[in-house]
Amino acid sequence: MLKTSPFYRACALLLALGLSLVFAAGAAAASAGTGRTLRVVALEAPPLCMQGPDGKAEGLLVDIVREALRRAGYGAEFEILPWKRCLETTRNGEADAVFYAGYSRERAKYLYFPMEQLFEEQTVFWRRAGSPAQLAPDYSNARRFTVAAGIGYRYGGRLDGALAEGLFRHVERISDWERGAWMLLNGRVDFFLADRLPALHLLRVQGLTDRIEPLRDAQGQVMIWSRSPTYLCFSRASTTRKDVRAFDAALSALKQDGTYERLLSAPR
Repeated sequence: MLKTSPFYRACALLLALGLSLVFAAGAAAASAGTGRTLRVVALEAPPLCMQGPDGKAEGLLVDIVREALRRAGYGAEFEILPWKRCLETTRNGEADAVFYAGYSRERAKYLYFPMEQLFEEQTVFWRRAGSPAQLAPDYSNARRFTVAAGIGYRYGGRLDGALAEGLFRHVERISDWERGAWMLLNGRVDFFLADRLPALHLLRVQGLTDRIEPLRDAQGQVMIWSRSPTYLCFSRASTTRKDVRAFDAALSALKQDGTYERLLSAPR
């Protein structure tokens, strides 16, 4: 008969306990939603979130959010709206959740923010290709330039302060990045601000990669002006902290088992 030492018996017990906790957490997340369908809104930001040919929302983050909510026990109906309307409908409870939103104290008054980050937004200044316009990293020459920035957007860090404090000659507020690109090409602004990944996708689709370029540093590297964690946020008017915890657990599991990375890197 094979004898086992107290050490090996203890290890086996700890392993069994760990597995039982994992299964219990998964079961709790799956039961939290009890089949409820959430209305989820997002801005148009291909390839992360966009309206497909059939009129339904699709995109890399749409797939991630849908799968995390499914694992948490929820259904999801997605709708693409202008960003200001996304926030308004979630504030009043017409929508149950919104993505991808950065944190602010004002938003936290009407939104629950999960612990798990959904996506890191990397904000870039874009200019006409070949333009000599170059913004100093400390914004010391910002007064020379006009910039297009999103309505209701929070970019994070020093950039939000520069926009709010009047450091630029003028800030033109826009509802979408296509409008920003149009204003840039027509000489209405010197720069437009946009999240790096969606902006690159937009320029490729529109055939504008040879006409619009990101600001680069002296070494030729694309300058990232802010890095902001963004989240799927839940409406305080129509959801509870239990819903948030269930989503948190499911999204964490997606990251741990490789599903998050697989979905985020899928071709679009």
